[in-house]
Amino acid sequence: MATGVQRQRTWPAIFALYLIAPLVAEFLSGSTPPLAWNNLGGVMLTAGLYGSGALLAREIVRARGLGWANLAILGIAYGALEEGISYQSWFNPRWTPPPDAARAFAVNWTFVTAFTSIHVTLSILTSIVLAEALFPTIAARSWLGRMGRIAFTVWLGLIVLVLFVTYGFHNYYGKSYDHPPVTFAIAPAIFLACLLLGSFIRIPPVQPVGSEEPPSLWLLRLMGFLGAFVVLFTLFVLRNLLPIHILPIAFILATDALGVYLVRWWARRPGWGMRHRLALVSGVLGVFIVFSPVLALLIRDLNMILLALANLLALGGLIVLARRVACFESAYRTAGV
Repeated sequence: MATGVQRQRTWPAIFALYLIAPLVAEFLSGSTPPLAWNNLGGVMLTAGLYGSGALLAREIVRARGLGWANLAILGIAYGALEEGISYQSWFNPRWTPPPDAARAFAVNWTFVTAFTSIHVTLSILTSIVLAEALFPTIAARSWLGRMGRIAFTVWLGLIVLVLFVTYGFHNYYGKSYDHPPVTFAIAPAIFLACLLLGSFIRIPPVQPVGSEEPPSLWLLRLMGFLGAFVVLFTLFVLRNLLPIHILPIAFILATDALGVYLVRWWARRPGWGMRHRLALVSGVLGVFIVFSPVLALLIRDLNMILLALANLLALGGLIVLARRVACFESAYRTAGV
């Protein structure tokens, strides 16, 4: 006889993740200003890119019984797909002023490291942690069937093609970026390598060792906040101040490496679970929750005011979600599952 978990529908979770991914990575981050979300075509492309990418990355991991390390590698693949292939921000010298000095082979390596770090953390890991926290009883399951996987793969491919042509041959034509350079092959190579590695190389999951409890939830939130702050501060401020242009890249890579080490170390402690993952990503989102009201007070722009309000609403949602997850895990332990 089928269990209640097996009978539970997955389409609400699919829909939630499809919306959460663009809202987290583009809306709450301020990358796409709130008033720009009145463009239906742009919203469809943004939601399709982020939502399909997060759903397919999660599907590969859950359907194949892989772990969070594989998901992070698939996040790198997604970063290459979006920034390297679709928007071509890695190559376009006009993407974000001022032009970055850390360029080699027509590639902005600061953007490669910073944008990839952001996509792994926000677009993939944070979005999936939030969606699974909303639907904890099916968090370990695959959500897409065979037809769903095909449909989202085709949809994502079409969006990538539209963005590739638009940003590579139209939007910047005659503005020093008429088409991708020869070294554009770097982005597809990174995408394919990480896609294959994340999909087929089974990275052993961390096993609980000893009796030490996981860190407090507030410590995890603080560490998530600090990690996100270092990466964003390096991208928007530090890279324009340091005389040695390789240093911002080194700071971002060091922050990522330290974060991976700490999370794997903490995950070895018995009791590590959904509450702790949610606390980490809540800390990451805390950067936007803290600084968007400050910027709204300083800039006093309607976009910034709306962004601050959205992040305050997100704070309320995170508080409610944390309580729900705590209750779920408590009931889960009590039931002895």
